[in-house]
Amino acid sequence: MEKKISVIMSSYRENEYCLRQAIESVLAQTYRNFEFIIVLDDPFNELHKKIVREYLERDSRIAFYVNKTNMGLVKSLNRALRYAKGEYVIRMDADDICVPKRFEWQLSEAQEKGLDLLGSYLKSVDEEGNTIFIYDNLPLTPEEIRDKIVYNNCIPHPSWLVRKEVYEQLKGYRDIPLCEDYDFILRAIQAGYQVGNLNRVALFYRMTSQSLSRSSLLKQYLISRYLIQCYQKKQPYDKGRAARMLKKSCTDRNSRAYCRSNDFFNQGLSEIEKGHKGRATIYMVRAFVGSRFFAKKMLGFFRAAL
Repeated sequence: MEKKISVIMSSYRENEYCLRQAIESVLAQTYRNFEFIIVLDDPFNELHKKIVREYLERDSRIAFYVNKTNMGLVKSLNRALRYAKGEYVIRMDADDICVPKRFEWQLSEAQEKGLDLLGSYLKSVDEEGNTIFIYDNLPLTPEEIRDKIVYNNCIPHPSWLVRKEVYEQLKGYRDIPLCEDYDFILRAIQAGYQVGNLNRVALFYRMTSQSLSRSSLLKQYLISRYLIQCYQKKQPYDKGRAARMLKKSCTDRNSRAYCRSNDFFNQGLSEIEKGHKGRATIYMVRAFVGSRFFAKKMLGFFRAAL
């Protein structure tokens, strides 16, 4: 008997085209033994209700839940996990696209190598589906990831396949601002679970204006650095200390500089993908000198790539 998979997805206000592509890419998987749990986190989004119910009438593998109020991603995912019956759980975002063999590839890799949590290479695309960059230099083995995880989150959250037991033992996601996935990975590694990445692109990750509020980019980076400090020192996450750190460093000026550097960095990645090394270098230099915090992030990427 094939192992059953539970696919969990939280939707909010994604546009119709992206949402339909996401749902259809799940339903078209070559691996068929799964349930698809969708949680709508905007109870007033009548368009999403209409779209999901349309697919629900066609495919009995879909289960649909609507939050009574806006709860946020963490609580929505934890709600979906409570309904999950599969031995494995696959994460899906409501504007991404699964490669047709994603489930088949990831389940086979996890079982063959005894992995408890598995991500994959991914291709970032814009709202029209045009390629921005292919992330195919991620560490693959548990040993490599343990070495690199202190520099950045090298297992992309939208690409996860996780044994349900891991979620149960770690009590799901914690409400860590913007970094619930990084926090979960660090706790999983500390608990002795085996983590890895699939060495092929299994997901198209859509980068949109809604992907992450620009005002939150620096905040996300600072929280991730604090999580690493806690991980390395084996200390608990302290919300009060995190809030004080954000108040000190997350000023309007620093946030604007970080956003500009992030834009330059993404433009640099796009130029690399096009083969324009000279332009890419210019953008990367501007990203590095534009924000001291983003410079630290880029150094982390460099160390992780060594």
